[in-house]
Amino acid sequence: MARDFDGVDDTISCGSDASVDQMNPKTLLLWLVLDADTNDAPFWTKIGTDALGWLFVLLNAPDDLLYYEERFSGTDGAWYTATTVIATGTLYHIALVYDNSDVANVPTFYVNGVAQTTTVITTPTGTVDSDAANSLRMGAYDSGGASRVDGRLGFMEVENAALSVANINRHRWWGCTPGGPSTMNVWHPLWTDSLVNKGTATANGVATGTTMDNATVPRAERMWGSMMGVGR
Repeated sequence: MARDFDGVDDTISCGSDASVDQMNPKTLLLWLVLDADTNDAPFWTKIGTDALGWLFVLLNAPDDLLYYEERFSGTDGAWYTATTVIATGTLYHIALVYDNSDVANVPTFYVNGVAQTTTVITTPTGTVDSDAANSLRMGAYDSGGASRVDGRLGFMEVENAALSVANINRHRWWGCTPGGPSTMNVWHPLWTDSLVNKGTATANGVATGTTMDNATVPRAERMWGSMMGVGR
């Protein structure tokens, strides 16, 4: 199950409570099926018209490359996957891990549990800009931005931790990371109409558009409940 974003004006905002501000290190996770290429396809973002914060997107140009950018007081940091890793109409599990405490650090992109080669576009300088003024969003940069996801997103999670590849794969197979929702920061499985955050942060979602999709993105290979004998 997932939310279907139309590529035009759909987004989900999870607000900007202090519990989701300045999260570092961070891990961003989701299941994804793109219906069509758009200018850019923002997955998770926390950036607005003030141009401060960070964004995790799929670049349509020069190729369909996973891209991460975080704003710093000097030069902004920007990185993408060295090769095209996403095609339309295909189901993927995507994750990103980044620690901005050292400008020499680079994010690691994962596709279906496999780390990708990261290309450095610009190495950051200075100190990290505050993202506190901007909402955590799925599917768009901000409420008025033109870049949108055209496709289905599910099992959206943000962790205030650098998850190991083993725990990333637990999200992939079970739908959430070890410990379950009670230990996670932001978890929106998007398997019902509810946009109440199942994690610990104050990050309930408010949708502009989007519809439910019950066919494309899995409930996860097994679901968290199956660990207790009640899932698939």
